[in-house]
Amino acid sequence: MAPRGSALRPAILHVGNVAENAYVNAKLLQNAGYDNFVLSNDLYHFASWPEWDDLA
Repeated sequence: MAPRGSALRPAILHVGNVAENAYVNAKLLQNAGYDNFVLSNDLYHFASWPEWDDLA
């Protein structure tokens, strides 16, 4: 979904998710109406799992 008043539909790809930065940014962009995705492979540290951010 594009932002209101925009004719373009940008899609955003976040690669990596160290310290939940990509996940938090993706949630903010999704709430603003942007299509975005997080690609997070081979990150096994608990601080890189989105589930920890949504527990609160």
